[in-house]
Amino acid sequence: MKQFYLKQKVFSIRNRYTILDDKKNAIYNASSPMFRSRVLHLNDAKSNETLYTMIRKSFTFRPSYKVIDEAGKMVASTKKKRAFFKRKVEVASVYGDLVIEGNYRAHIFSIKQPDGREVAAINKKRLSWGDTYEIAVYADDHELFYLALILLIDSKYHPKRKRKNSSRRRR
Repeated sequence: MKQFYLKQKVFSIRNRYTILDDKKNAIYNASSPMFRSRVLHLNDAKSNETLYTMIRKSFTFRPSYKVIDEAGKMVASTKKKRAFFKRKVEVASVYGDLVIEGNYRAHIFSIKQPDGREVAAINKKRLSWGDTYEIAVYADDHELFYLALILLIDSKYHPKRKRKNSSRRRR
């Protein structure tokens, strides 16, 4: 089992994340290009080489994404499923199908294979500066891919939203 931490930058116009190892060393960075919030790049922290790109599909009723590797090949697509009192996302990938399930408040998630074996667990810290997640990856195969899926969870269930109170002020 490997332990990781995902921290979102608070004061940033675009989505920016840092993924830390168990010794709190930055190993990966993720960011969206300026004015393109539907795209998210997962990069190596040392070389800044893009490892995965996640793109939110346009014109879909439920949020769905496609995951592209560094060679430009699509390796996965996600689809949000309807579930009562919990969050559920199905992932069809070249590494095998996965199911991401979370609680109603979207603070605890698990990534499971169809046979029920858990490959990763995600726990959002309640009191933290910005979104902070503790991640446990149980399967050593494709751990970087699982980290990319966790980035999608944050962008899907905890997006940065601007308040639109200027037009709805109380008088």
